[in-house]
Amino acid sequence: MLSSLERERSSLPAPTRDLVDHVLARRHELFERILRLLPDTVEAQKTRCHGDFHLGQVIVVQNDFFIIDFEGEPARSLSERRLKRSALNDVAGMLRSFHYAANHAIMAKHVRPEDLVYLEKWAEFWQMWVGATYLKEYLKIAGPGQFLPREDEELEVLLAALVLQKAVYEVGYELNNRPAWVKLPLRGILQILGTPAPVG
Repeated sequence: MLSSLERERSSLPAPTRDLVDHVLARRHELFERILRLLPDTVEAQKTRCHGDFHLGQVIVVQNDFFIIDFEGEPARSLSERRLKRSALNDVAGMLRSFHYAANHAIMAKHVRPEDLVYLEKWAEFWQMWVGATYLKEYLKIAGPGQFLPREDEELEVLLAALVLQKAVYEVGYELNNRPAWVKLPLRGILQILGTPAPVG
């Protein structure tokens, strides 16, 4: 991912290049964080999960929700998609999806440039609030299941690793498909690292 960012940096808009520089400047911190977040063992059962869970896979019909497209991540091979994983993979996917939802209007250029700073701050607040609410309700309902770690610390470490892994995957996806959108996962990585991202 980092080598792709270095390679594609010059072709990206100036504000995105600033984000790339911020992430590249923290490459050692990023590697340290990943190593710190990788637990040696986790006391939880792996299971078959959706594999590509995000808001685009949820349909609201009247007063009910339907989850669609259970074929998994299209970029993965069929054998990879069949592997059992932590159910928190899907939780991480949904948490990252809130970041995209919060910033969609901004990325689609439906805002005035002078409102950008204000709206990006509110988008981050909305993302964090909705993500916390979603996670709280998920854990309240799924908490007793054997597919989640029993220890809070294990759960936090595993979920943080999976959210970071998802954001890193998104960088590669966006570079290959929508380079103008690569700023979202870059901002997500900086958010996970606790580093304020430059606005714009």
